Amino acid sequence: MKPQQIYQKAKSALLERGWRQGARACGDGRLCLAEALVAALDEAGQLPDGVALKTLARHIGFRDAGEAVDWNDKPGRTFSEVLERLDAWA
Repeated sequence: MKPQQIYQKAKSALLERGWRQGARACGDGRLCLAEALVAALDEAGQLPDGVALKTLARHIGFRDAGEAVDWNDKPGRTFSEVLERLDAWA
């Protein structure tokens, strides 16, 4: 599956489940950007390992998944900005 398709799946996951910032696994099903990428990989039948996640993060302008998490969690970040980031590469 092409990276662009993964980004579309990540966007769909965010739109369906909701977006969040901060602590992982808050229990309500919402996802941060990195978790949406992992969910998209999983849905596509690809192992959501560190290498795949790092590669996807790099494709959308981050050094690694950690930087994507930091960007997602930056105070003032909006859901629209997250979707725009994915749209730019989808």
